[in-house]
Amino acid sequence: MMFPGNMAAGIVRKVGTYRIGRLLVDEQARRVSVDGNELPVQPKVFDLLVYLVRHAGEAVSQDQLLEAVWGRTVASDTVVAVAMRKLRRLLESEGGLDDAIATVRGVGYRFDAPVDWAASQGSGQPYGIDWRLAALAVVAIVGLVFGLQALKPTPAAPPRIALVELDNATGDADLDWARAGGAALIAQELARRGVEVVTPREMDRLQAAPHERIDALAAARLTGAETVYRPRLLVEPDGYRLEMRSLAAGNEPLFAVSGSDPAGLSLAMAGLMAEGLRAPLPSPAGNKLNNPFLAEAYARAFHHMQLGEFQAARELYDYLLREAPDYHWARYQLAILLRNVGEHQAARELLEGLLAESLNDPRLEASVLTTMGNQYWFAGEMDQAEKAYLAARDVFVKLGANDSLADITANLGMLASSQGEFERGERLLVEAIESYRLRGNRIKQARAQHNLGYHYVKRGLDDPAMLHLGQAYEVRLGMGLRDQAASTLSALGELALRQGRLAEGSAMLEEALALYAETGNERGRGIVLADLAHAAQRRGDYRQARDLATESLVLARTRGETAGVAQTTLSIGRSLRALEDWRGAEAYFSEAAEAYDFIDNEQGRIVVLAEKVRLGLDRGQEVEALLEELDLRTLAFDDPRLRQIYQALFFRAGLSAQPWPDLERRVDELLAGIDVDTSSGADLIVEIAASLHRLDPGHSLLLRLNPMLADWAPRHFPAARLLWVTAADQASCRRAENALDDLRGEAWRIELPPSDRCSPTSQVQ
Repeated sequence: MMFPGNMAAGIVRKVGTYRIGRLLVDEQARRVSVDGNELPVQPKVFDLLVYLVRHAGEAVSQDQLLEAVWGRTVASDTVVAVAMRKLRRLLESEGGLDDAIATVRGVGYRFDAPVDWAASQGSGQPYGIDWRLAALAVVAIVGLVFGLQALKPTPAAPPRIALVELDNATGDADLDWARAGGAALIAQELARRGVEVVTPREMDRLQAAPHERIDALAAARLTGAETVYRPRLLVEPDGYRLEMRSLAAGNEPLFAVSGSDPAGLSLAMAGLMAEGLRAPLPSPAGNKLNNPFLAEAYARAFHHMQLGEFQAARELYDYLLREAPDYHWARYQLAILLRNVGEHQAARELLEGLLAESLNDPRLEASVLTTMGNQYWFAGEMDQAEKAYLAARDVFVKLGANDSLADITANLGMLASSQGEFERGERLLVEAIESYRLRGNRIKQARAQHNLGYHYVKRGLDDPAMLHLGQAYEVRLGMGLRDQAASTLSALGELALRQGRLAEGSAMLEEALALYAETGNERGRGIVLADLAHAAQRRGDYRQARDLATESLVLARTRGETAGVAQTTLSIGRSLRALEDWRGAEAYFSEAAEAYDFIDNEQGRIVVLAEKVRLGLDRGQEVEALLEELDLRTLAFDDPRLRQIYQALFFRAGLSAQPWPDLERRVDELLAGIDVDTSSGADLIVEIAASLHRLDPGHSLLLRLNPMLADWAPRHFPAARLLWVTAADQASCRRAENALDDLRGEAWRIELPPSDRCSPTSQVQ
């Protein structure tokens, strides 16, 4: 929503208390609260809020904010962007204000939310009301409201059914298009009336189990559907008859309609079923196909889509939109088609055009918003994705579409987790899982459980991650959902790699890649190829890592997925740096930085900046300015793991210039914050040990680090390589040699320089 201009602008404002949406701000006490509950707000975020409020309605620049809030103690705009993101989140999630702060292109920001200065009068309580009396009144009103609510009957959940493909019993093969197309028309129209439908395509996937086929009734039970219906088309003397039977109720049709065209009969059947099922919503006013030829074209397009005949489907959608330009469902389905064939920009333009229309169809509006949210997410535009999902959620709430509402809640949970809002993400995912459980939808419950497991992977919580991912994988594989099982197996493989279980993780990823190849999921293949590239880096096979990541990059670019482009270019840059292709690494790091800038991913920007520092140190270049920027960014982002990377690089750069005073204490401080059981921790151990080895190959502190290197050597090539050159005894030499043999075979003996301490036969020199 957009806010009107601030009516208090120009008034002399005292330091006091005022309201912004649901927030009560007390400047003097430096407190922000909602309904009497104080909220945790970082000091600079509070100062930023106060400054913007006192300049409400004015465009203020980054420089103004740096001067006023930070006093020019920092030189980077990054701190402003990070604090602004946190303030916006506070105003949206707690204050109920979606667009309180506008971005003014080329200038900076403008505070547009209304400020209620009346709250600063009198005793400091809002509106001069005694809060005790107000609280009593609120309690009384709330009690009355809940009492009245308790007297009302609880509204029934919308009916949930499953629909299988239409049975063409006419003997006319020319009507086979109605098998998928007619059933799809029925499913779409029922969904518009508020009936939750498990579509024929979803049912087909469920019944295609790898070891044994399950019947439709068993498949439907996995989704929580109450009844399974099969439409049947028959010939009559004057035309056709469409019957609808329940698979559990015998051969007698529950609904039947007769007429001259199968597509029109499908639409009529949907209306008849909606009445019989007591659909909670009336038929939408807009987006109807009253022309039988157009209805058949729309159904035939569904048929071609299911067969993968995209060009034939596209021609039918183009015909429909020429003849009925206001039939927006055809435009929406065309956008889905374009997305499936990789024309993402064209799909996005169609979807955005639909959002600008008056659709007069809540179900279509929610579908467009959800798909648009997915498009934004894949493109890395997280703020836009969240706005689209929240708008779709509002529509689904009004429709009472519980399953779709749970889908959006799960998406919002994963989106929050991907942006580092772990507590919010976990809360939303658990909420979605519970909703699916109550509805008996085991398939979507497994999906949300997978997402929760992946959420724990990102948080570094391995035990709950393995629990939820393992359960989701067993359910998905058991139900024959190979594509979804591959996704979960990929996440388990990624977790295994992070824990250093290199062989196990690689095997899981190879199996996931094979499953994706069977299902034709190119996006899934791209993700797994990127993970396999990471595994190849751990083995020290940097050429294979480069090639795998390049293949993944091609798929990400083809699909227009900027986040995937960012991750794969970063991975290629790392492999090229290890191969000492400095210019190539620099080019890919620059591309990764541009991609992370485009999707506004600060964590990604920090990781790329760290790689640029490493590259500069490898090349013997001056990195002081880069280190200073990395220092500021890691401080502002407030992630301990990223801060440890900066500290390790600062340690390395300092040793390159001159030895640290009290070096042992400095190493102790670095090691204290590192989780040595994770691969990222192993990277830092290698960083510190390599820095000491460059300073003095016989440095006494290496004796403390060698056991950690030895522990990681069998599953982490950089650790094995460093152990080979720093081994202090015969046992360490043997462990290094065995680890390198397992990781690289005989190739390492050619690629690595001779060790000063170990001979090729593992004897100490």
